[in-house]
Amino acid sequence: METSDWRVSFPQALVEFLPTHNSDNNPFFMSCFKSHTRKNNVFHFQATWISHPQYDPIVGDTWVNTSGNWLMNIGKVKEESIQFSSHVFGNIFKN
Repeated sequence: METSDWRVSFPQALVEFLPTHNSDNNPFFMSCFKSHTRKNNVFHFQATWISHPQYDPIVGDTWVNTSGNWLMNIGKVKEESIQFSSHVFGNIFKN
């Protein structure tokens, strides 16, 4: 079955690649039905952030000042990015 055939057969399918833990294999989560509750938790990086002069220091400072593993650092950068976007750009989907 080709990819396009698979997408037509399972239009609501969702595949998420999960973080690895001391392995070179990538686990993934696959659901054939879209979860309406998870949609609100999906993080979308906005390319316009990198064009703003204040964004690069936020990422660098957050990464350096967060203690823990890379997964914790990414989570903190995600939180700071969301706050930055809200403060600087507002609701881009509404605007």
